[in-house]
Amino acid sequence: MTNTDTCVACKCCFGLLIDVTGFDVHRLVRSLRLDAASLVTTAPSEELDDDLGFCLEPGGETFTLILRQRGTANPRCALLLGPMGAGAETRCGVYPIRPAACRSYPAELEPGPKGGMRRRSIARCPIGSFTASAAASGAPTEKMAESWRPLVRDEQIGVDVHRIVTWRWNRHVLVADRRFRLADLLAYLIDVHDRLDATWNRLTHRRDWPALREAWGHGLDAGTSPFLARPYETPELDAVRPLLHRIVATIEASFPDDPW
Repeated sequence: MTNTDTCVACKCCFGLLIDVTGFDVHRLVRSLRLDAASLVTTAPSEELDDDLGFCLEPGGETFTLILRQRGTANPRCALLLGPMGAGAETRCGVYPIRPAACRSYPAELEPGPKGGMRRRSIARCPIGSFTASAAASGAPTEKMAESWRPLVRDEQIGVDVHRIVTWRWNRHVLVADRRFRLADLLAYLIDVHDRLDATWNRLTHRRDWPALREAWGHGLDAGTSPFLARPYETPELDAVRPLLHRIVATIEASFPDDPW
């Protein structure tokens, strides 16, 4: 079974809630030139076991951004192309710019200091879909693990930046002491990532990005973001620490009239 055949048969883009970060929303909006509200909606954070939730009013429920879906009986990602009927072949309409969670699917890092790779518990892909020598347990082989690792690390890093972006929004909601609309949040995400673009591209285009990605990821595995000066300091991050601080400063500069 080829990867294409597998994806057509498994329908992983049907029924699953795909959570997205500000990076994902910004890339989709700027590439497709569509309104963000036509691409994403919200789900309660607890429904996705997500601790990155944003609020729209002080003390209110927290939400996660997810890709919109179409259909009711068998909902599917709204970005899929193809007929809606049962058995119809579909394909991703935004594959080159798909969200990070889609890029890393179905792999995830297993807990523990070694940071090995494993299939996600929600994966619908049959054993052998991605490598003919996949273990009988469904765990990816080491060869597959290494090929998926950069994508999983990039997803982790995007989520790490999204934490700061979300924190800044939630603080603004608290300071403003009023209810906001989803459109207000989406406008904030597009604006802050417009301003982050130059700094972020300068970071990720460095020759040593693979090593920096691993250093960043290992810190996150240990429960500490490299955006924190202490206790997680490594020589691998010294060269880009000013850029990391610039990312934080750019995000914090949102809503300049807010008192600190």
